Amino acid sequence: MKTVRGRRFFLVDWKGFGPEERSWEPEDNILDRDLLQGFLQPRRRGRPKGGGKDARLYVFRLSAIRKDLEDNQAPRHKYECRENKLEKTKGCHLYAINTHHNHELRVVVAIRNKLLLITRKHSAANMAAGSCPVEAFQYIRVRNL
Repeated sequence: MKTVRGRRFFLVDWKGFGPEERSWEPEDNILDRDLLQGFLQPRRRGRPKGGGKDARLYVFRLSAIRKDLEDNQAPRHKYECRENKLEKTKGCHLYAINTHHNHELRVVVAIRNKLLLITRKHSAANMAAGSCPVEAFQYIRVRNL
């Protein structure tokens, strides 16, 4: 849409013609008022409203993922992964992982205006194949920005 001397013009793509046949038509020439109203409605930018507020961080053992790949199993659904969900990470929109800190895994999670530091100690008790990987994580610090 463009405005020339107070009049609105719309770029019209004509059905059955190529892009080189587009033309600027004044608002008065547009006969479909519903089409005009739909175009003039404010458009949302970016992701849909509320799209990321339910985002969470999940942790899995690599051995479990490898086993699923070898068995040609379909990807897991959300309800199958609920035991792998880290608590307090609802609304996570960014995270960073660091493994260079004395053999412990550190994860920094950004949730709105907070940073959450989570660590996982590598110990024999945590490495047991039957234990849940979520239980090995502990929450160290929350920092408000």
